[in-house]
Amino acid sequence: LDYRTFSVEEHSSMLRPEHGDMSWILPGKALALASPWSEPKDQDGLPVCTPDTLAPYFIQQTVAVIIQCNAPSTEEAGPRRRLLDYDPKAFERSGVRHVLLPFEDG
Repeated sequence: LDYRTFSVEEHSSMLRPEHGDMSWILPGKALALASPWSEPKDQDGLPVCTPDTLAPYFIQQTVAVIIQCNAPSTEEAGPRRRLLDYDPKAFERSGVRHVLLPFEDG
């Protein structure tokens, strides 16, 4: 990581839910992000990213695989559970492989 070329603005922007709530762990290699949502607004009506809105960025950044670590079925029943149960086909249609590898949080 080169501090002279690191974009604080881009990094800060990516952390916002409407921009993916994501951060590069290893620039160009490993990207961590909160779960995409099944709809473009969260349970509070705030904008968030869906697989359809994230796929173009992943293609641009040559992201080849998405590993989903959450399991919506283990969430408490309600709007959040439904919104976290996104369809990974949008990633797959774009050529980004999707793997489900859930683990318990906490």
